[in-house]
Amino acid sequence: MKYLLLAISLYLMQLPTWATEIDYKLEFGLVLHNEYGEPIGFKETTTIPINTQGKDSLYGVIISKNSTENFTVGSIHILPEEIDIEKIMGKTMQINGKGAIFMKTQGSDKPGTYEMEVYINGLLYKTIQYQLLSST
Repeated sequence: MKYLLLAISLYLMQLPTWATEIDYKLEFGLVLHNEYGEPIGFKETTTIPINTQGKDSLYGVIISKNSTENFTVGSIHILPEEIDIEKIMGKTMQINGKGAIFMKTQGSDKPGTYEMEVYINGLLYKTIQYQLLSST
């Protein structure tokens, strides 16, 4: 009986954590620009051209949540096997409500399959797999 009461009390101590769970929304894609190079929109996609109309592409993930509490976001970027460096660690940021991790392609980037591990409050939240494609 003593162990049953201990198990029940441990369960009840964890319940408020589940009841107040925060939902995060992740959108991965490409930043769209007008003819002057100004950002005008965002297109959700996992296929990113290395070069768009002669310019490097800006892409990444937008993270938002349903409350105004601060949270931290970090990332690890996993590169294709053909590249000498296997992983790159992104800088951890503190965010309030909505934030983003953006990257810009370079002409020397190699087409292939890449991954981004997104960490929220120090825990792996989602792994996003995407393709860098030859220029369009």
